[in-house]
Amino acid sequence: MKKVLKATGITVGILFATLLVLSGVIYMISQQHWNTIYDLSSEIVEVSSDPAIIAHGKHVATIRGCVDCHGANLGGTIFLEDPMVGRIVATNLTTGAGGIGQELNALFAYLKTIPSFPTGIRE
Repeated sequence: MKKVLKATGITVGILFATLLVLSGVIYMISQQHWNTIYDLSSEIVEVSSDPAIIAHGKHVATIRGCVDCHGANLGGTIFLEDPMVGRIVATNLTTGAGGIGQELNALFAYLKTIPSFPTGIRE
C-alpha cells in the first residue's frame, strides 16, 4: 500500500510540475506577442464630396446594416439594454466628439493595401 501511495504522490507531483512549467512557457510566449510593436505606415485617404458617391455610401451603410446598430446618423445608439446581459452601446462612427471617424480613415487606408480575393476567402 505504501508503494502505491508513493507512486501516486510522485505521479501527481510530476504532473503538477509539468503543468507549472507549461503554464510559465505559455505565459512567456503570450507576453512576447502582447508586447510586440508593429510599424504601421499611414496613408491619407481622400474623401470624395461627389453627391453620387455620398448617396452610394449611404446606400451601403443601409443595406449592410450599419444604421441598424449605429443609428440613422451613425452617431451611436444603445444597441441592447437587458438586465440579464447589460447595456451594449454601438460606437459613434462620425468624426464628431467621441466618434471614431479618424480611425475609420486609417482603417480604409489599410484596407486599400490588402490584396483582394475573388471569393473573399483565402485558400
